[in-house]
Amino acid sequence: MRLKSCIALGVIVLAGVIMSAADGLRFSSNQVVATSMATGPDIVVSKIAFLNGGQSSWGREGGISANSFDTTACNIGDQPASWDTASAFHPIITQNVYRLKSGRFEHIGLSWVKHGFSTVEDNCTLCDVSCDFCCTSCQPTGLSNMLGVNCGDVYSSSLNGNRDNLGPHSEVDAFTGEFPPSPTRPDKFCVGGVDDGNSCGVIEDCDSLVCAYPLLGGRLQVKDDDLDPAMNVGALYYLESQYIAQDDASFGNAMNNASHRPTDISILNGKFRFDAQDVTVPGEPAIYAWGKNDPQGLCDVALTPCVLDVDCPGVGEMCLPNRYCQGDSTPCITSADCAVGDACVGVIETVIQLPGEGRFILAAKASPLRTAEWRYDYAVFNMNSDRSGAFFRVPVPMNQQNRDLFFRDVDYHSGEVFDLTDWAAVEAGDTITWSAHVCVGGDADGSSCVGDVDCPNGGLCQPYQLDTCVGGDLDGASCTDHSDCAGAVSGQCSGPQARQCTMGNNIGVSCFNDGDCVNGGVGSCTLLFPSYGASVNSNALRFSTMYSFGFISPAQPATTTVTLGLFKPGSSDRITASSVGPSVGPADCNGNSIPDECDVDCNAPGCSGVPMCGLKSDCQPLGVEGHGIPDECEVAFIDCNGNGVPDNCDTDPSDPDGDGQVSGDCNSNDFPDECEQDCDGDGLPSACDRICNGTVDFGQACFNDSQCDANSSCVDNEDTDGDGLSDCEDLCPMTNPGGSCVCPDPDLCCLFGDPNSTCIGVQSISLCLSIGFEPVCQLAAECRDGCLLGDIDDNGVRDLRDIAGLMTCFSGHSSVTGFATPSAECLRVFDVDNDGTVEQADFSAFQEGLQGP
Repeated sequence: MRLKSCIALGVIVLAGVIMSAADGLRFSSNQVVATSMATGPDIVVSKIAFLNGGQSSWGREGGISANSFDTTACNIGDQPASWDTASAFHPIITQNVYRLKSGRFEHIGLSWVKHGFSTVEDNCTLCDVSCDFCCTSCQPTGLSNMLGVNCGDVYSSSLNGNRDNLGPHSEVDAFTGEFPPSPTRPDKFCVGGVDDGNSCGVIEDCDSLVCAYPLLGGRLQVKDDDLDPAMNVGALYYLESQYIAQDDASFGNAMNNASHRPTDISILNGKFRFDAQDVTVPGEPAIYAWGKNDPQGLCDVALTPCVLDVDCPGVGEMCLPNRYCQGDSTPCITSADCAVGDACVGVIETVIQLPGEGRFILAAKASPLRTAEWRYDYAVFNMNSDRSGAFFRVPVPMNQQNRDLFFRDVDYHSGEVFDLTDWAAVEAGDTITWSAHVCVGGDADGSSCVGDVDCPNGGLCQPYQLDTCVGGDLDGASCTDHSDCAGAVSGQCSGPQARQCTMGNNIGVSCFNDGDCVNGGVGSCTLLFPSYGASVNSNALRFSTMYSFGFISPAQPATTTVTLGLFKPGSSDRITASSVGPSVGPADCNGNSIPDECDVDCNAPGCSGVPMCGLKSDCQPLGVEGHGIPDECEVAFIDCNGNGVPDNCDTDPSDPDGDGQVSGDCNSNDFPDECEQDCDGDGLPSACDRICNGTVDFGQACFNDSQCDANSSCVDNEDTDGDGLSDCEDLCPMTNPGGSCVCPDPDLCCLFGDPNSTCIGVQSISLCLSIGFEPVCQLAAECRDGCLLGDIDDNGVRDLRDIAGLMTCFSGHSSVTGFATPSAECLRVFDVDNDGTVEQADFSAFQEGLQGP
């Protein structure tokens, strides 16, 4: 049965300014009804949900989950929208999943497109179950193949996951909304019999007479590893849907057709299940969720969200600001941390509108690292450009030590014709460019490749649309014209997009335009390769899809110009946009107008004769990551003991800075021992603490057996009662029997120990601790700080001796006359409800757990 829906809104009022939906501006959650509407049909996804127990997970197979969700479409235009199943004049619907993890936004799952059919026009009679944003003036047409003005239509998750309604992305022109009237369906396969697994069209093709879609076929697919809570600590997830239709596009109303909604991930009956949260954000694709929800702090090692150092799982790990002051690139949390008038910035969003065609949205972020470097992250979303993306290029300083180049796309599936070869990153002089690679020449001309071996008979595997200077003193630098290669010794702009004179007196000579070929005759400058026709199914950034990019650079952030290459032929093969990226000038972290490399070494390239060079210390030896950065820039991030030496140099036994001081680092984690937790005050971190295990000196701190008596040995600090805490940290180290305070399995394992936050089920406390969470008892009044509540003598049971202790500690309620504040020990043992008193409620909880005589 089709679920009904309700109408949406025609105009948005935001901060007192009226903005038509046709403007493509983002919606806000405080929508109100207005009287004017966009001209023509205007389809908006008003709700993403799982209604009436709708199916959100179809199952798992081969490490992949198949899913779908409900979508409500509302026509907020002033004309009905076509919903004709028998023609190409109906909307197609995408379903996507995104993840925000460790400050990086990624597209992790997509479906084939759902083809719309048969509207059920409705107003607000079912608002409570079908939509988030409603009004009361639906104008139904009474036709199943039209969606009336101000009317809505719902598809349940089961319909959106029905393979008979799905078609491939490759048949859709997202900008015009055109596609074949009879779309291709996902492949079917024989089930059982001799030909089990063979492709089929009808049951007669199979000896078992079963021809069926596979479980995953065409549905929204996500890899299990991208959803598993244990592998994605602190991650946030978002669902997105986009409607594309010819009549909506022809009136210019296609820029508000994508909406998103936050979702939680849970496991139910062995399936990963999505549970929609908050409300749908209509007219706004999921890429905008990055900036709204990006954490202000990241743990410097685990890269998990944090507010304080204590929120980080590793011993000695720090919570670093995940934003920076735009004026001077210093880390910050709010603008109050920056100079007056300066902004504390995080994710920066840029709309890239192609002239006369579709739209891309770019989001970018620079994050300060503890190594005095910066991590640059980018996400590019193709909303509805049929020309698609061919490459993404970011300027970088020449000769800088960029590292950890990152790329993430989302895999097409179920027989979709697009190639899945990842884009490769090429660092050429002053740019980093990610692009698909294709064979140039040979038998595989135009096909995707990873290396030359994929291009037989003389073909070369080269980046799609990457031009570089060949020859001259700028050899290897990126270029768009020969003038870009004109240094002291000029080179030629050449590469896979290279052009060559095919007419005129310079035939065969590299060129950029026809003028380069004119030498006493008419010239023609012709693009040599690649041929789009040969590469039509290469891995391009296509509609309703997002790719992510990143790298780490020593250069501080600045406003920069990035380049997006265009895949399908058109008036231009690329477009530029303003964003954030590494400053292309010499790195100068301390702002003294001396390049960092010159600050620490007069012999570095280009530093000879630079005034005041070589006066700053750099404890890192040549060849070590971070070399060329003055220590004074690093200690702001990684000098936990405040001695003016970066921690990783402070603990280097070779004493690279030559100051004669080396801090201990017993667990080799680059943090001086004096900065780490030392629960027994013996000068050794708790993680490395060892004790004598014997009859005379049991518990005495030691480094080796020689420090214990003849009958003892030096062993790792013990956990006598097996409650997950070392004895020196445990308030009840001798609790007997061992493990008496361990919560029963399965337990709750919660982020930061807060059972109201992110929690998962695990089978052991050690596993919970290993992923940076804390175990939480599901039983009321069980344990606290490693001790059994109510067990004041620490013998592992609540008995008559503990009743005597409770009588001594009993304080009554704080509002009762004669109340006396209990001691810290009384509160630790008997204050079950943790309200600062030991009263009747605590006594009742104690009685329930009374165990012995």
